[in-house]
Amino acid sequence: MNPEKNYGLDLRGIKKIYSDFILDITFSVQRGEFVSLVGPSGCGKTTTLSVISGLLEPDEGTMYLNRRNLLTVPIWDRAIGFVFQDYALFPHMNIERNISYGLKVKKIEKSKTISRTNTLLDTIGLCGYNKRLTDDLSGGEKQRVALARALAPNPELLLLDEPLSALDAQLRQSLRNEIRRIQKDLAVTTLYVTHDQEEALSISDRIIIMNNGSIEQIGTPEEIYSFPKTRFSAEFFGKSTLLPAIINDSDSCTCTIQHNEYTQSSMHYFQAQNTTVESAEGCFFFRPENTKIFTTSDTNSGQNSNIFPNAKVTGCEYNGTGYFIECSWKGFSLLAFSKIKLVPGSLVSVSVHGSNCLFVSDEKI
Repeated sequence: MNPEKNYGLDLRGIKKIYSDFILDITFSVQRGEFVSLVGPSGCGKTTTLSVISGLLEPDEGTMYLNRRNLLTVPIWDRAIGFVFQDYALFPHMNIERNISYGLKVKKIEKSKTISRTNTLLDTIGLCGYNKRLTDDLSGGEKQRVALARALAPNPELLLLDEPLSALDAQLRQSLRNEIRRIQKDLAVTTLYVTHDQEEALSISDRIIIMNNGSIEQIGTPEEIYSFPKTRFSAEFFGKSTLLPAIINDSDSCTCTIQHNEYTQSSMHYFQAQNTTVESAEGCFFFRPENTKIFTTSDTNSGQNSNIFPNAKVTGCEYNGTGYFIECSWKGFSLLAFSKIKLVPGSLVSVSVHGSNCLFVSDEKI
């Protein structure tokens, strides 16, 4: 993509090199888009935000924001709002002064500063809290003030670094929806770092999965969850079964599961049109919610269904709507789903239709 034609954020070949870690990334965020960066601790999410904001200088690559070369723009003039994990509010200032701080630095006239501050207080649901000190606020209120402060100067890009990590689960869910509402209302381009997969799936336009300084996969929440392109992506999001396999006929989309001396051929999988599998070796993948469980005497599941007969139930976990059933089959671990609680030690057959299975490469895209 030509950065001159990219109305949003565009990173190309950005590298930050340390003695024991290398960040090497390329991605774009379109104007008004909400994109989440996810991945394990230490994968480079916060380093990415620091490079974009100017807190760190990259060793290689180019960065453009709305056609401006960020590498030529000083940190204070990048039109970027940053919400930190600990909020970083000024404890000696009241809410009004915290929110208006960036406007005063930019020497915006007083009447416009007051108007913008009051508008944002109303937007975040804290109208009338102007003079309250930050120490008198709850965690959720502090998070909203930090968001308003970052939005006050009308940034072209909003960066959020795990802003909800210190909050309890119920408050997290409420505030993530609030963040998404405000982002949509203001149409601000947003890059959101989180370690919470459910959070990323629920509020993102697209998700970027990072691992060890590089990108594993970029896609919509539906693409990321239902069509992982690498083993890491498949394991990182949600519960799944991954079995070592090798393609034996790409035209008919069948593969063979193999483990030591055991093989089971003609396992059907789905392959989207205009896509190719990078390697003949990889994993046979499916989600537990797409499975069916039968007694060992009833395995008739229809054409193109993959059957795992005589699987032994080893665990049963209730999730509120049913049970995740762990099974042992030929030395493999399978994960299925059942509305009925099953007793460990029971023998069952697990069925999953080929349209709900994928062949996932072990290699990165």
